[in-house]
Amino acid sequence: MGLRKQLKSIQKRFQVDSVSVPTNKNKKCTLRHMPFRGWKSIPFETLMDVIEFALENTLVKDIRDGQLWRQSVGIPMGDPHSPGMTIGTCAWMEDEWMQTIDEETKRYFRMKRYMDDVLSLYCPREASLARLRFSPLRASLNTPLHSQCSSTGHLDAAGVGS
Repeated sequence: MGLRKQLKSIQKRFQVDSVSVPTNKNKKCTLRHMPFRGWKSIPFETLMDVIEFALENTLVKDIRDGQLWRQSVGIPMGDPHSPGMTIGTCAWMEDEWMQTIDEETKRYFRMKRYMDDVLSLYCPREASLARLRFSPLRASLNTPLHSQCSSTGHLDAAGVGS
């Protein structure tokens, strides 16, 4: 499973085996150990158990005859765990893809993802690359970089700044 592989990679890279989750929704989760009041630690194995349970026990009701069907393919739509599964799956896929690209090519592009939407920009010119940045909620490619760079993907959540 891709998510399990991604968690193993995080565990090895950062020497952690859990995520710290704030009880206050105004704070973000972190891989740092937070032994303070207002934080809960969730082991990666527990996360995988929850994800596997959700994937194995998603039922869909047929609106024609009311029969229940078990969903056997894909991330469950509408499940509260689905956004996390989507992010983890996309992170794993990106990591697999990035391993196929040589270091020189990686220097000339930038990528941003929001859930399953991806914006990628490629600039073969060094001078243009230095000016390339992402700016949230700007979806215009009418910048001086437009003639020197190519873009692919979606502009739903991120755009290009000049």
